Amino acid sequence: LILIREFVEGENFVGTVKDVLSKGESFHRTDELRKLGGLVARVHGLGVTIGDCKPENFIASLSGVIYLIDLEQGAHKGNSVWDFAELLYYSGHYASVSTDLEHVSNLTRAIIRGYLEEGGDPKNVEEVGGIQYTKIFSLFTLPQVIYVISKTCREEVKSQRRK
Repeated sequence: LILIREFVEGENFVGTVKDVLSKGESFHRTDELRKLGGLVARVHGLGVTIGDCKPENFIASLSGVIYLIDLEQGAHKGNSVWDFAELLYYSGHYASVSTDLEHVSNLTRAIIRGYLEEGGDPKNVEEVGGIQYTKIFSLFTLPQVIYVISKTCREEVKSQRRK
């Protein structure tokens, strides 16, 4: 096991998530979220899970490369559905009661599309939209936000199947 420590100049994804939730879509921010979803799919494709897959554990460097940090809960052959659920629902906890729910849907859709475009398993997305995961995150994410994330997961999987 080799541990490499390095300072990465950049911004964690909390800023991106908050920006999209408060201001809506912008090409730059939506593209960042697609790349984030794609990175998670590539990690899962290696048979690895992140374990603590929250927006603050990803940094976009000034050159646009996304780095994973805080991988102490990472595992080989862990629960990739949990990773993806945590990424989406934890991102949703940054929404407030005044957040436009269309912004929540746009954020969720961008991450899902990046995930699926990079080979993420559509079954993972479908499971994230199920009751099992929505209950867990209800402790810190608003119910209307959970509903929109769950609904968007189901819609995106249906859309993918039609292609």
